[in-house]
Amino acid sequence: MGLDDEEQKKWVELTGRDLNFCIPPEAKEFSSWRNLPNTDFELERPLPPLKNHNSHPPAKKLLNGSGLNLSTQPSNHVNGNGMDLSSVGNKKRKDLFSNGNDEDCCLPNNVNGDRHQDAEFHAFEPPWLSEFTGVMRNVYGPVTAAKTIYEDEEGYLILVTLPFADPEKVKVHWWNHLTHGVVKISSVSTACMPFIQRSDRTFKLSDPAPEHCPPGEFRREIPLPTRIPDDAKLEAYFDKSGTVLEIKVPKHRAGPEEHEVPVCLRPPNEFVLS
Repeated sequence: MGLDDEEQKKWVELTGRDLNFCIPPEAKEFSSWRNLPNTDFELERPLPPLKNHNSHPPAKKLLNGSGLNLSTQPSNHVNGNGMDLSSVGNKKRKDLFSNGNDEDCCLPNNVNGDRHQDAEFHAFEPPWLSEFTGVMRNVYGPVTAAKTIYEDEEGYLILVTLPFADPEKVKVHWWNHLTHGVVKISSVSTACMPFIQRSDRTFKLSDPAPEHCPPGEFRREIPLPTRIPDDAKLEAYFDKSGTVLEIKVPKHRAGPEEHEVPVCLRPPNEFVLS
């Protein structure tokens, strides 16, 4: 090839391949694509407004208004607001070629992926967030079975919001893993029913993206930082509003615990015959 050592070194750094690299038969079109002039890497035209549905297939479902796109399009090209992030990568590709000779540019393999993920993280915003001001803009978590944990020296207090849940079907279970305890809440959601009767009127569900969970059973497992005592007696009760479930979970007592052992007057294998 007539390349000196420095050029050979740059080749390996840029391509990650040896000089004797051969294009496999199944990738025969790679050479023609790679040798395209730089003018072919121009930015695409701006996307039409979102109201035009011809260029993008509609999302199959929005999950609780969170902006989760469940269509067949790759999720890493569209953020929660429907903004196509593929143009970000295309612009970077154009800038890369416009900066000069390819040999003067050496980037880590994952730099574009990292920047792309950063753009997704900062651009994502739930569609309902613009409707709120104040502390509601800092919420995190689901609507039903959202939890907050408090604690003191003796135990934990778990607050679980259960709006649109049947209180008579709420069940609480607990168990221990090797390193921590788990509290499970199960119930039945009564939200998003197809029809609601109020007096002599019948209302039909018309919200295209309701933010409450659909009707049906649900469960949530809440892990705790520590194990639950084997002889623990947990308490679970609703507050005055009837929508917040409070669960008290005791902790292991600090320091060594002293237990009394009952003493029998006779060995267990000794029987008294009448």
